[in-house]
Amino acid sequence: MVNCRDPVYPNGLGLRTKGFVAVKILIDEGGAVRSAKVVSGHPFLRAEALKAAKGWTFRPAEVKGKPAKATGVLRILFSPDTAEMRRQCTRLRPTP
Repeated sequence: MVNCRDPVYPNGLGLRTKGFVAVKILIDEGGAVRSAKVVSGHPFLRAEALKAAKGWTFRPAEVKGKPAKATGVLRILFSPDTAEMRRQCTRLRPTP
């Protein structure tokens, strides 16, 4: 990952849950997220997960030494603990 946009916990909903939202992403040859679709997770957290995922960039995948498109699934953690959410950018990577 090159750039990670921290997800924002949706305050004001009275929600105090902790959980993951899975987002399927398509990464283009330049490393930008070109599409994102939620595949699972709490309904109140989905919109923020999409915003975060669309703001991420990655080192492009390579096929035979040339940049290539790639897909993967991000598991984005949401927690009332803001520091815990910030730490995830250092450990999150898409899974094929």
